Amino acid sequence: MKKGLLSTGLILLLTLASSCHSIPTLPPPESTIGLFAPGTATAQPETLKVDETATQNPPSPTFTLEPTLTASSTETPTHTPVPSVTPTIPPTQTQSPTPTQPLNQYSSYLQNVTRESITIMWETPLRYSWSKLRYRLVGDTTWIEKSFSEKTKIHEISLLGLIPDTTYEYQVSMDGSSQWSPSWPAVFTTAPDASQTFRAAVYGDSRTQHEQHREVVKSITKNEPDILLHTGDIVEEGMNYKNWDKEFFHPAADLIAYVPLYPVIGNHEYNGSERMWYYDFFSPPGNEQWYAFTYGCARFVILDSNFNFSPGGSQYSWLVEEFQSSGYINSKWQIALFHHPPYTSGSHLGDEVPIADYLVPLFEANGVDMVFSGHNHHYERSIKDGIYYIVSGGGGAYLYGFPNLSLNPYSQVRSTIYHHATLDFYCSDDYLELNVWDISLNLIDGPVLLDLQIYE
Repeated sequence: MKKGLLSTGLILLLTLASSCHSIPTLPPPESTIGLFAPGTATAQPETLKVDETATQNPPSPTFTLEPTLTASSTETPTHTPVPSVTPTIPPTQTQSPTPTQPLNQYSSYLQNVTRESITIMWETPLRYSWSKLRYRLVGDTTWIEKSFSEKTKIHEISLLGLIPDTTYEYQVSMDGSSQWSPSWPAVFTTAPDASQTFRAAVYGDSRTQHEQHREVVKSITKNEPDILLHTGDIVEEGMNYKNWDKEFFHPAADLIAYVPLYPVIGNHEYNGSERMWYYDFFSPPGNEQWYAFTYGCARFVILDSNFNFSPGGSQYSWLVEEFQSSGYINSKWQIALFHHPPYTSGSHLGDEVPIADYLVPLFEANGVDMVFSGHNHHYERSIKDGIYYIVSGGGGAYLYGFPNLSLNPYSQVRSTIYHHATLDFYCSDDYLELNVWDISLNLIDGPVLLDLQIYE
């Protein structure tokens, strides 16, 4: 099985074939950027504030890597650009109802959803052992309550035995009383089977500027994703507790109470003088530092690019095993995410070299379709040997330019702009669509379409 770009005719056929789902279409964006050949500059949207000190790398954990592998090819990709067409919002079976009013509170949020389970977390102002949660099927009148026995501020309850592809509503009690939060129930939806269409949203580098982060979150919420992936640098100093509410949980509250979040560890998660709060606040599967999960017809592989990933190391060995797992092999689409990009035109230099040496050959050998990273605070799409490398770092931090374009021959599209990406997985029709949006939901890249084609 080999993935390829959709031809114009196939796009039309799939659009017609999907019409039975009554796919709503967005109004034509005010401006779009088509797909260009690698290395070709594109028209820039309005440039927002750029950090002029971006050439100075922020501190991050160091590791020594001796390159033993090389990228398999440096040839220019030969893919034919896909003509620009109006993107569509797919009919999602797992889409949660949109909040009727802003939460504007840091209360509860969703983690690690599967077809029959989900984890719900929340923080209380004091250390309580009697905090509790209640949930029920939407439309039911009887609540099911779950309590949390450990005395703590950060609470976590996993709900098991749920019905697949089904929407529930829930509330939490901060102090064990009958005062439930939010005052109207939030909702979650369990994961779909491998035939259903769904949408994932991707963004990153939300740190530092919480007001800009909040605007990005508003735009993501309007696009109604089923799951949310963050490419790292969630906050400025991840080892300082005070950063988390102002920079992440408060701006993202309206979204993560309804949409399960899967985080990546960025270098700023290691900054600060306290503990590694990432592990307290989040509960992804596996060892939580690097992990993989299946949602619908896709497999998502999350790595920690701050940590040693050279051959023989624990992370590298885990990744090799993951590529042989049934969850990976049986999925139609494979998406990798980590913080430092292997290919970039941005100001952070040097971080990408060991990733390109060690990880890219594994991606190429094991059919990875797209790789998402952050670290550079802008949007860039590159392609090498059939794999798209996306830098999505416009989640709120000061924006960066592209001072090293000449060093990235694979670059196709780039924008210095706050943004998020959406991935629409048309699982029954065997194609995947990438679109990238600014905070006003103008399309800044896409649609980029991939399909599954069988070659002899």
